Amino acid sequence: MASLMSGQTPVMVNGLPGKMAAEIGRRIVNSEDFELFNHSYTGQEIGIDHFNVSEEEVTLVHPNERDEFLRRVTIPNNLMVVDFVSSGNALPNAQHYCANRMNFLMGTTMSKADRAALEAIVKESGTFALPAPNFAEQIVGFQKVVGQVAKECEEMAKGYTLNGWCSHQSPKKDVSGTWRNVARDFVKMGVRANVDILDAFKVTPGEDARIAIGPGSELYVVRNPETQHGVGVPDAHLKWHGHHSYDFGTMGNDLGVFYAVRAAMADFIEEDSEGVFKDYSLERAGNFAKRISRDGNIIVSCEELEEVVGRGRRLRTEHRVNGGSGYVDGVMNGLRYSRDCIARGEMGVKSVHDMMAARKKAA
Repeated sequence: MASLMSGQTPVMVNGLPGKMAAEIGRRIVNSEDFELFNHSYTGQEIGIDHFNVSEEEVTLVHPNERDEFLRRVTIPNNLMVVDFVSSGNALPNAQHYCANRMNFLMGTTMSKADRAALEAIVKESGTFALPAPNFAEQIVGFQKVVGQVAKECEEMAKGYTLNGWCSHQSPKKDVSGTWRNVARDFVKMGVRANVDILDAFKVTPGEDARIAIGPGSELYVVRNPETQHGVGVPDAHLKWHGHHSYDFGTMGNDLGVFYAVRAAMADFIEEDSEGVFKDYSLERAGNFAKRISRDGNIIVSCEELEEVVGRGRRLRTEHRVNGGSGYVDGVMNGLRYSRDCIARGEMGVKSVHDMMAARKKAA
């Protein structure tokens, strides 16, 4: 367990016994440079006081017990906090960490207003924070590449369409934030689609839904386990996965943006331009390229589909994540990056993009 005399950095993983927190906790227990702090903030609804991570016992601290915990327990000066939290609790938790001089990594999707408030609080407190909606660096890199093309080819893809599907665990009611963010970059390129309607759309748990988002453009939201089998979700990961697909196409002759996206994706997947595919295998054939993680749980691919009469030219890009290993990898890299920033006195808010850029610079 965490000790002020230890050479390892203590990490308080909040949210136990949640599955993401437990996965991160197990990785920390088995790491050489971090160790698990023996307390964890948990929800008021959790009816237990202790939880074992591997063979380490962690005391759970309910919301009404936090003040007593802070009076009773000595917090190491080098403690780091990891918190995967709902969007509604993100800002209050950040305020608590800053008020108590705790540096933290936070996995959450925040509104622009809450994000701005978090940055102001962190700056004023002189602490360090790395908040991110996604810690899977392969997906962050994918989004960065599409975003860069959107900047370079703004409003040049008029007449193009965007179709796709996204699959998540059956109870998930909202439409994937990742798919929405990527789709907005395609809209920036010129695709006529109203992605904003997806923000308020609620999916019936266990049922699929087709949502028209523009002329010739549609999102297929998959929540039915039988359908999920059909799109390749392994049985073992039906309760924890995120599969996303984007079909970018045109019936016209203006193929400049089409080729720009195809070239950027080839560079990202085949050449690993963002440096996120270490130990990933590469499959390549003709107009198809795919990266696969060592455990097979993360796949990123791009394929130019054969031209079909009446369908035009289409480029299909996909990223599939099963379980939490990819997110945990990103968190561990984030902990190392954050620790190094703090040691150099580089406080304030950083991002996964900052972390990836720092690694590329050092390579």
